[in-house]
Amino acid sequence: GSRAFAVVCDVTDAGQVDSLVQTTVTRLGRLDLFVANAGVGGGGPIAEMSDEAYRQIVGVNLDGAFFSCRAAARAMIPAGAGSIVTVGSIFGRDTPAGAGVYGATKAGVIALTHALARELGPYGIRVNCVSPGNMVTEMHWAALRRRSAAAGLPFEHVVEDIRASIPLGRHGTGGDVAAVVSFLASDDAAYITGQTINIDGGYQPI
Repeated sequence: GSRAFAVVCDVTDAGQVDSLVQTTVTRLGRLDLFVANAGVGGGGPIAEMSDEAYRQIVGVNLDGAFFSCRAAARAMIPAGAGSIVTVGSIFGRDTPAGAGVYGATKAGVIALTHALARELGPYGIRVNCVSPGNMVTEMHWAALRRRSAAAGLPFEHVVEDIRASIPLGRHGTGGDVAAVVSFLASDDAAYITGQTINIDGGYQPI
């Protein structure tokens, strides 16, 4: 009984993001929830990072979040309701060496979320951030492969070190994040805004 459709969108292009939101409102009648989920990994020592790599990470992770939140807010304000959920990262609060630019973008997303919640609260729009920890994703595995190569350690050893720092003893899954996003979109979270919810299994850096 549900309807779904896909729209190709480059989140680094404000015009495409605006078009995505407008298409959604036109086809569905309104916008109740927007999840700013687009993101890229990558990185390396700041002194060695190229301008191109820097711009790509900032463009997708921070510019994309800004364009998305702005477009969603403009669509929701007239309706006087809505929920925006951004996706940060535990690296936005505790950034390891080699992830400085990525961590900076995620810290920026968290700050953007908190400010936007204050700006949009009077319109009945809630804005929250979910910050995943070490997740079962190809982006995470790629980062661990780079770490193992740099340290000259077996990949499996690096993975076990990460798991040893997670009290729940496992990596997170997409389902773990989706459940929290679903909650934040629901009426059960009607009095929750301006929050950053860590989904990290209790992760504590070693």
